[in-house]
Amino acid sequence: MENITLSIRNPAIKQEIMKFLQRFPSSDVEFTTLDDIQDLKLLQETRHEDTVSWESYLSNAD
Repeated sequence: MENITLSIRNPAIKQEIMKFLQRFPSSDVEFTTLDDIQDLKLLQETRHEDTVSWESYLSNAD
């Protein structure tokens, strides 16, 4: 698989590119935003942490 990153400042151009790419089968083209990638990296980092009960989480939320 090959990854391409685009920075598009013009919403109209973004919409045209998205319409074009959506013509391809989803098995061939996958859309991922940079925000999604950063969230996934942060989630990956938590994989090795111990779990915390919901009650404990709420009591330490502040």
